[in-house]
Amino acid sequence: MGTRRREGVNRVPSLPITQKIMLTPADPDFIQSLQASRTFWQKETGDLTPEQLARLDGRKRNLFRAVQMGLLWERTWRDTAVVALQSFDFLEWRGLWQEWIPVLEKAIGDAPSEEAGLKARLLNRLGQLYGKQRRFVEAQAAHEEASALAAAADDPEAMISAYLSMAELLKNRHQYDKAELLARQALLEIERLDDSTRHLAFAYGILGNIARLRGDLETAKENLHQAEQLLCCLDEPVYLARRLNDLGLVLTEMGQYDEAATIYENATTLLACINDETDKSLVLMNLGVLYYRQEKWADAEIVFRRIDTLALAHAGEIGQQAQALNNLGNVLLKQGELAEASGCLREAISLWQQIEDEVNLANSLGTLAELLVTQGDRVEAISHYEEAITILSCYPNNAWARNLLVEFTDDLEPLRHELD
Repeated sequence: MGTRRREGVNRVPSLPITQKIMLTPADPDFIQSLQASRTFWQKETGDLTPEQLARLDGRKRNLFRAVQMGLLWERTWRDTAVVALQSFDFLEWRGLWQEWIPVLEKAIGDAPSEEAGLKARLLNRLGQLYGKQRRFVEAQAAHEEASALAAAADDPEAMISAYLSMAELLKNRHQYDKAELLARQALLEIERLDDSTRHLAFAYGILGNIARLRGDLETAKENLHQAEQLLCCLDEPVYLARRLNDLGLVLTEMGQYDEAATIYENATTLLACINDETDKSLVLMNLGVLYYRQEKWADAEIVFRRIDTLALAHAGEIGQQAQALNNLGNVLLKQGELAEASGCLREAISLWQQIEDEVNLANSLGTLAELLVTQGDRVEAISHYEEAITILSCYPNNAWARNLLVEFTDDLEPLRHELD
């Protein structure tokens, strides 16, 4: 499953945006009204409390229009760019982040040369969204440009964000050594800051997940717990819930099931007042895996079916959609519901192929092969096992991939002998 084998969002229409074009000066009274609007939206997006999030839910169309309009004039560019940055978390949590990509592209394209630090921050956010779309080359280019601008502007916060964003990107591309190096470079830069709590939390979170993917669970637990403690000092419920989710995965891998269950309960409580279906789905995903590990098949199925895969698809979270389908397919296989399990696994495989997530693709292929053996279709099963093994051999640094490679190789050998 997600950590081991066997185991409707409303969208806001974007207005057309032309890159690198700003309008000529307008009437001073009109510009003044735009600046007043920017001041209002800076206040509204400055501190995303549950109350402010609720207000923004009812005003998101106005927010989009205000930012898009403000980016059209040079005199309102800076204040508007600040609003675009401050709105990032709200739009990501609401599944509207895909509409924000052209907004950030517009802001970056028109950034004045004297705003290098602010442009670097915009580039880091844009790179993160490119990464969510698995546009990795473009994401890396955005972070590299952000790093260069931050260095030229001597802006340590923008530099730290570039290091951490690049580290996250490289982690997701299974380049763990490079990712760790950048996270540790960020730690050195963080020493220059007076208030370093938030950056430290993100750095230790990345280091914890790198260790988890390598299979170093003790180090992963230590780093993620440190990230959790730092985030507890801040009013950051969504990011705290995400680190708890990661910590729950580690505890599940370590067989510390009661502790993991408590962690997921805490994460659920944190998200109760945040209308963030994506992160709530992540908690459900991992809670289902926890039940699966304990062979509580019925409980796992109930949890997996609570995940709204249609909402995930609308939010652009294709990977989570695929994971939910894969996990449900696994638990249905355990319960002998082969037809539905096959449908779930094949749909998951199609989605993994779409986003080119090879390790998860291999996992689903191997589980489908197991199902096909149960149905007596050994020829197709062998084909899927062979494809999965070929993929997994390319990821020797990933502990889960190594384990799957051994398992699938062991499953394949007797099938080959039967057909000889």
